[in-house]
Amino acid sequence: MLNPVKSEAQSGSIINPMTTHLLIRHQEIALKGKNRPEFERRLRNNLSKCLGNQGNVHNASGRFVVELVAAPENLSLLIDRLSSVGGVAAVTPCLLTPPAIEGITAQALKWAQNDVKAQPAARTFAVRTRRVNKRFPMSSNEIDIQIGSQMKTMRDDWTVNLKKPDIKISIEIRQKHALIYSWEKAGVRGLPMDPTQRVVCLLSGGIDSPVAAYEVMRRGCTPVFVHFHSKPYTSEASIAKVKRLAMVLRRISPQPLELWLVRCLKFKNQVRDNCNERYVPSITGAS
Repeated sequence: MLNPVKSEAQSGSIINPMTTHLLIRHQEIALKGKNRPEFERRLRNNLSKCLGNQGNVHNASGRFVVELVAAPENLSLLIDRLSSVGGVAAVTPCLLTPPAIEGITAQALKWAQNDVKAQPAARTFAVRTRRVNKRFPMSSNEIDIQIGSQMKTMRDDWTVNLKKPDIKISIEIRQKHALIYSWEKAGVRGLPMDPTQRVVCLLSGGIDSPVAAYEVMRRGCTPVFVHFHSKPYTSEASIAKVKRLAMVLRRISPQPLELWLVRCLKFKNQVRDNCNERYVPSITGAS
């Protein structure tokens, strides 16, 4: 069995200390029509397996919100791990606050202060608001101006850049809450893996087989890896490489995966000794 491995955290993205939740976006699942609830259930179960006791998963209008139970030891690694789950389009560290303009403004400014402090070289900023709740008394542009004008006073030497800002504060206003966030990490997309949809994948030390296995996993299948070798003629380094490739693929699976190492030297020798040479390809290292 291949057990979980630690993934490298995303470089260059600073996690705001006010983060209380993780917003999980999916994409292709929305196209599944009447089967959508089953795919969402599958994705939610896979996310829960990855979280363990670090958070709880809740439905949120076609997406999922992870409520962090306690501050994880390494939130960057947790975000990296969740973004590697099949079916996840993006993971966004965020703050949830009641949908009142006074609270949203206060929390957004505090969030921005942390980003400004963490990025002293930043010279441009932007505020972007999206109103899912169209009954909210202020327009998106009015909210942007109100919060942006107060952010402008945090530094004397920075300006607004709506196209490519150094710091971008995003606000999303919904019926029951508002979300504040600065960045998101892209996921692997595709469909959530299902442990009942098992397929056998041949795995070699090249690039083709692991890429094919990766694409199969992104379509929701759970692979059983099989590698044929001719030990002792096959080196330990070659087998170790296959194991490393399998461990990399393990990162996008919520459950352990099997890797079968199959000796085929005896079979090769039987073919060499008993088959007509016209139909036997050259078998290097087996003589």
